[in-house]
Amino acid sequence: MIKVKINNSSQVELVDSDDLIGIINQSAYILNKPKSDCELEIVITSPRSIQSLNRKYRHINLPTDILSFPLKQFAQVDNILGSIVICPQILDKNGYKMDDAVKHGLLHLLGYDHDQNLKQWDSQAKLIGCRM
Repeated sequence: MIKVKINNSSQVELVDSDDLIGIINQSAYILNKPKSDCELEIVITSPRSIQSLNRKYRHINLPTDILSFPLKQFAQVDNILGSIVICPQILDKNGYKMDDAVKHGLLHLLGYDHDQNLKQWDSQAKLIGCRM
């Protein structure tokens, strides 16, 4: 089971947090990952804040809909997957839904990468119904 902490610092009303937690755990169950209990964080933020993160970590000075920060890239921690940062305004502008963003972020935190192995990404995304 994945324990999910949700931090909504945006001015946007979020869908039910229990729904997001359910989506995370159902997707993890389908993917049969992770193998033990762990935690992740979902941060809902503004276009300005996500642009700042995008500039700092990806060197792209534009707002984006979602960023994922797998903790294993920064530290050897087994029970904390990392953070998924979502901007609902940009998500909506790009025509995506919150559940797809959460699934997309989870795939990244679990080690899947559409830039490195698109075939593997597509197969895993299909399993959990991720359309991003």
